[in-house]
Amino acid sequence: MLDGPFDAITKDDIEALIADEVVETKRLDYKETLPGDTDKEKNRFVEDVCSFANAAGGHIIFGLRDKRDAENQKTGTPEYVGVPGVNIDREKLRIEHIILNKVEPRIPGIQVRQIDGFENGPVVVMRIPRSYNSPHMTRDGGRFRSRTESGNYAMDVQEIRSAFVSSETLPERVRQFRADRLARIVAGEIPVRLGDGPKMILHVAPLSAFGRKETYELCEIYQGRRLCPIGAGEFDTRHNFDGLLAYCRQRDEVGGNSYIQLFRDGTVEAVDANHIRKGAHEKGVSCAYEEDALDALENALRVQQDLGVELPVVVMLSLLGVRGYRIVGWDQKYPRHAPFPGHGLIDRDDLILDVVFIEHEYKCDRRQIMRPVFDAVANAAGWPGSMNYDP
Repeated sequence: MLDGPFDAITKDDIEALIADEVVETKRLDYKETLPGDTDKEKNRFVEDVCSFANAAGGHIIFGLRDKRDAENQKTGTPEYVGVPGVNIDREKLRIEHIILNKVEPRIPGIQVRQIDGFENGPVVVMRIPRSYNSPHMTRDGGRFRSRTESGNYAMDVQEIRSAFVSSETLPERVRQFRADRLARIVAGEIPVRLGDGPKMILHVAPLSAFGRKETYELCEIYQGRRLCPIGAGEFDTRHNFDGLLAYCRQRDEVGGNSYIQLFRDGTVEAVDANHIRKGAHEKGVSCAYEEDALDALENALRVQQDLGVELPVVVMLSLLGVRGYRIVGWDQKYPRHAPFPGHGLIDRDDLILDVVFIEHEYKCDRRQIMRPVFDAVANAAGWPGSMNYDP
């Protein structure tokens, strides 16, 4: 009941945990109070955080204590006590500071919020994602912790070694996924006919897709028509073998001009064949591609957040078949920055841009995050950087 979007957790969810006597598990822990200020309390807290990140992720709920039976033995079921007088903004900063200073390497994507409406003060919920940069250790003592159903424990040498190997192979798995998808697009192994011309491709993939994959139910996304192709006016949506597809309606015998595929593991692939055109007199990449790429990124992140996909996600932009093309739309507006005639042409077939990570929250400044990528495309066409940004 806590595995949906983090912002959607309500008082009813907490009360259901209490009423149903849901016991602590590998992915759920109850704490009566927030971590204290002594080193001992902080170290115990970060051991719990590391154990979640090194295992399957999960939630720590502060303001619920472990209920005891008639013999004063812990039952594992929750009992409400609340966290009265909490200043959530200050506590979030304090928790972030503790983790930053006492955990190595850094754990991205941790979220904290309070749930109000209780008699004796709110409950504070902390979500720790399963980490793909594990194993994490506590700096004081260098302890590697993981979790089972009965709580956290010290990892043995074999577990630590396996975690390091898995973390080291992650970049290669991301690279291989991208190479495979681009090869399929070039070969025409895609769900919509887009013709043989140049294409812009945006991939937004959760890191969970490269490990122990999650599978998401896509019916609500389908019913709400939340998936929108790049530059779409009228478009259709349908289920397919890979998950959910939205595509621009075919306008001629060549086919449509864009589609967006949502895979069941939460990965989004948006392909556009409209912004890179071979005209009668010139080959051009419209400078408006940046805004549409940002809109596609926003759409992908919104859908992933609705599905409950955990951060971090990787963002990968690629331009295929663009040798001899130039960026059009800036030269008249910024003539003194324009490349010399004949020097503003992209000199290679494919631009495979650097991977960008979104780690902390979905409501991010996507324009700032993507600026280095757009600058690299502009550089490839002879410009000093993207002219859609001011100094």
